[in-house]
Amino acid sequence: TYLGGLHAFAGTQTFPGNGALNIAPSGTWKPGTPMTIPAGINVTNNGAIDFSLVPAVQTVSVLGAYTQSVTGVLKEKIGPPPGSNDILNVTGNSTLAGNFTAVLGAGYTPSNGDTFNVFSTGTRTGDFGNKTVPAFAGGTFVANYLGVSPNILQLVAAPTVDVSILKTGPASVLHNATASYTVKVGNAAGVNPATNVVINDTFNSGTFNPGLSTPGCTLVSAGNVTCAPIASIAPGASVN
Repeated sequence: TYLGGLHAFAGTQTFPGNGALNIAPSGTWKPGTPMTIPAGINVTNNGAIDFSLVPAVQTVSVLGAYTQSVTGVLKEKIGPPPGSNDILNVTGNSTLAGNFTAVLGAGYTPSNGDTFNVFSTGTRTGDFGNKTVPAFAGGTFVANYLGVSPNILQLVAAPTVDVSILKTGPASVLHNATASYTVKVGNAAGVNPATNVVINDTFNSGTFNPGLSTPGCTLVSAGNVTCAPIASIAPGASVN
């Protein structure tokens, strides 16, 4: 058991025997060298595995099982360059909770589409309770799992937009009368256009006439309308 304080690793590390390797809630691992923990040793992280404390990217491989509790933290660096990052590889099952945090490596400026595989596990039970990813000018990182086995947690840099919608029309309509309403979609001032914007709308009663809508809208089910995608809305612009 690694109790409170910082436990720094450098050079060649050996983990002999079988059993459990536990990081206490007040303990922090600082992986300063690549490490492989054999299949006979299962790792439980109640504290922190913090790759960000060393400048070079590192890999820790757990050939057995990995458990991260609600107090556990896994913190890694991503970049530079794109695709270069710390990673925890687990061969067995990972039982996950707690927090995953990614921070930008020194000197790295992300570009949209930059991709990092930051965690891999043979099978997975649960998920990190929180995934904290860095934002950058005009974007942020999106975290998703790839595949079934192994489960790979991937971060992809994606542009951010701020889309809003305003719907106007009459407050009431007489029985059997026709009413029109307008939906305006806007993209707040920023650096990225909003692309392939799809409008979904609902109404409680009446008959919808898709032939009178612009752009063309489709009644997909009773009371549910989907409108054709808007190819692009520039920052600070709006369309009806």
